[in-house]
Amino acid sequence: MQVCVSVVFPIPFNRIFHYSLPLELESERLAGRRIVAPFGPKGRIGYIVDGLTRPRVKGIKMIKEIIDKEPLISTNLLELAKWISKYYVCSLGQALDIILPHNFRPVKLREKIKKTEIKVFSAFIPSPQQRRILKPIQNNIKEKSFTVFLVHGVTDSGKTEVYLQAIAQAQEVGRQSIFLVPEISLTPQFLSVFKQRFGSSRIGLWHSRLSQGERYRTWQSAYQGKIDIMIGARSTIFAPFPNLGLIIIDEEHDTSYKQEKRPLYHTRELAQKRAELEGATLVLGSATPSLEAFYRALTGIKPYRLLTLPERIYERSLPSVDIVDMREELKKRNTQGVLSQKLSEAIAERLERGEQIILFLNRRGYSTFILCRECGFVLKCPNCNISMVYHFNEKRVKCHYCNHHAEAPRFCSRCGSKKIRYFGTGTEKVEQVVKKMFPGAKVMRMDRDTMRYRHAAEKIFNAFRQRKVDILVGTQLVAKGWDFPDVTLVGIISADTALNLPDFRSAERTFSLITQVAGRSGRGPKGGEVIVQTYNPDHYSIKMALEHNYHSFYEREMEFRKELNYPPITNIVIILVRGKDEEKVITTSEKIGSLLKRELNQITILGPTPAVLDKIAGKYRWQIIIKTTDMKGIGEFFQRHYLGFEQKGMEISVDVDPLNML
Repeated sequence: MQVCVSVVFPIPFNRIFHYSLPLELESERLAGRRIVAPFGPKGRIGYIVDGLTRPRVKGIKMIKEIIDKEPLISTNLLELAKWISKYYVCSLGQALDIILPHNFRPVKLREKIKKTEIKVFSAFIPSPQQRRILKPIQNNIKEKSFTVFLVHGVTDSGKTEVYLQAIAQAQEVGRQSIFLVPEISLTPQFLSVFKQRFGSSRIGLWHSRLSQGERYRTWQSAYQGKIDIMIGARSTIFAPFPNLGLIIIDEEHDTSYKQEKRPLYHTRELAQKRAELEGATLVLGSATPSLEAFYRALTGIKPYRLLTLPERIYERSLPSVDIVDMREELKKRNTQGVLSQKLSEAIAERLERGEQIILFLNRRGYSTFILCRECGFVLKCPNCNISMVYHFNEKRVKCHYCNHHAEAPRFCSRCGSKKIRYFGTGTEKVEQVVKKMFPGAKVMRMDRDTMRYRHAAEKIFNAFRQRKVDILVGTQLVAKGWDFPDVTLVGIISADTALNLPDFRSAERTFSLITQVAGRSGRGPKGGEVIVQTYNPDHYSIKMALEHNYHSFYEREMEFRKELNYPPITNIVIILVRGKDEEKVITTSEKIGSLLKRELNQITILGPTPAVLDKIAGKYRWQIIIKTTDMKGIGEFFQRHYLGFEQKGMEISVDVDPLNML
């Protein structure tokens, strides 16, 4: 008798398809394998999600090819995919499609594997405060029970040593560990530390810039249990370890842990669910925890536990902080380009002493907009309703949203005037100003423009570590966990960049960025100083960041969140409708909005309205904002109606717990 299997495909709506199998495969375990099956005019790769069943209808098509000789997606990862599908409102096929690397097939490995002997150092003796928080973590790993530990430790408090000793405990009981960092740029630093502690043979590295051969080799090593530790960015959470016992998320607050393509998952939530499925320990670490994580830990919401490291290691002091009111600097004409007099003098002093400096500005490019002083015209991207950014080195203007670029204009395209002026400041301009003011200094820039090439992060890291660079200018990349003991000065060029964005998280982002980048200073015996330039010196997020006072910031910010019913008090969901036909976008948005209000009248629904960025890459954008604690209801609503909303040329995305309201 004919038998069939249940198959899903990475398509936008949830539907299970059935296909018949060759008889010789009926005795094998099939769930978790990929297949090629007839789908539309051509064959398509899908995933078997259930074993053998008897067909209910006649004429079921036969599978064309079984890609995998054995199930590559474990039972727990399949359960994780089902949870992703329900919580993040996507199809099961889409959820499974992010677990396995794209184009994952056996390849002939031609890359030469460098075999280098690395001296392994024994573990450090933890300080009393490290021992205090290590004890419950290590006990939990031994007991193989599921708990989430939030480690709130000031910058340079020794969180990395806690992570290393927790991993050693997992190894001792025969279990594997996943270590997540927010940016690929941080992997060289941590890889070096981990290899010195554990050797290189049992460590894998995972990120998007690996070659196909490297990805296949690393994935297989984890799947077969040949490595114990996997280090990488957010997709590392899917490492196929057979006996996962520990997940660590460093810099838990970082927005890079949010996936930008559908399904729009947050790594922290996936890690929590995976740890639950595996009976593993989850450790979240940050000097500035997200309000969501801190709220759960502080209020005792299970399975969260709060652990604290309130002091820096070796009794080091937190860096002293000086604030420069740029309004007063402008009155005195002391800005010298983009640097205040105080910051300029501090840089000169550090260079004279042979110490290193980090200058931070969370905006890349040279000038952030171009204005005609004759008619007031601002040059905007033809595909987006957004100003073009001037890049001096390339003499071109670029859109940072759709990547449209063109030659820098010499005349106004509207009135023909030559009175074109460049306004605003980005990291490229800061780099040029610094080089001009300090011609003897070795200056390097770290932003997306300089990080486009493979191994760029490693080269910058090594150059700065080896003292080949005096001043590092960068965006938020320089705020993420770097540890350079010779950095004694951090200059924040503008603390206001994120503060004025129309986003309820703008104060939290500002506090976090200032605290984190300030924490790069004074991590050695020489001590450190932070100079903050701002036009808003009295804003609570800036004042409390300068005081290193997370608890006061949390209390003040939570008053605002409670008053307006924002996370972590509730969940937010954004439904975004995009398309080139503006009328269709509006009509579809209104249709979704009216159905939501009719069927889910117990939740708060705002909109539909144009998004803050109402046009990107030639597509108009309208959104509906939902405030709710009933996530199940949102998922069920879209399962009922998704096909009715779909139209040619239209895109509908559902962003659960968004980190970007623009």
